[in-house]
Amino acid sequence: MSGRRRLVLAGALVALAGAACDDGAGDGGEPAAAVYKEVLVAHFVSDCVGVGPQQCLNVRESADADWTMWYDPIEGFEHEAGYEYRLIVSETVVENPPADASALRWTLIEVIEKTPVVAGEADANPILRPWALEAFGPAADLGDEATTALVQAALAALPEDNPVTLGLREEGRVGGFNGCNRYFGNFVIENGHQIVQGPKGATLMACPDGRMDLEQAFLRNLDSATRVFLRGDGLELENDAGVLMRFAAWDYAE
Repeated sequence: MSGRRRLVLAGALVALAGAACDDGAGDGGEPAAAVYKEVLVAHFVSDCVGVGPQQCLNVRESADADWTMWYDPIEGFEHEAGYEYRLIVSETVVENPPADASALRWTLIEVIEKTPVVAGEADANPILRPWALEAFGPAADLGDEATTALVQAALAALPEDNPVTLGLREEGRVGGFNGCNRYFGNFVIENGHQIVQGPKGATLMACPDGRMDLEQAFLRNLDSATRVFLRGDGLELENDAGVLMRFAAWDYAE
């Protein structure tokens, strides 16, 4: 954006902010709580969950910040996949927001830039990458009390550089390390978060009892997963009973 354009835009924002304050202050009321900011919007949307499954914009306030999900619409803004945006928005505080809504409201002031993301330069679908198992969720089936203890101990004892992994690939395949052996199979994600699974195989190396229990628990819960969601920087596998497993991004390419 040119220096002249930035100066004009800055002047416009000062005028808007002054007008917002005058609206309340002139008659003895509270000044309007509008804040004007520049935000970046990614070329892709992510599956997310409020009260129910939905799709969220990915936003950040500077080019070196991480993308974070924005759960509510930006009023007046229409997102087109494949384009990155630089916007000016007004941010206002919502009094008594609904339980499933943000306490902040963004309203579009201006689209400064709309840039097509060239094929091959676009970020990969953020769900299609390797993930490392952080924990089993409350709905996970780990077996009886004694087996559960073995599984949890085996998971905690794994080296940081060799965790249980879930490698999701664009061609509808999954693979990784299950705590004892390497596994592979079909794992198709439909409509953003629905899982359709197919046959899986694994190598057959023998492992200590705790590792074998971990392997069996991981594969059992993987097979029972019906939905996948990105939550923050992590990923969760779920079924109707709840969260089965939680994963963190893993940098080692499967």
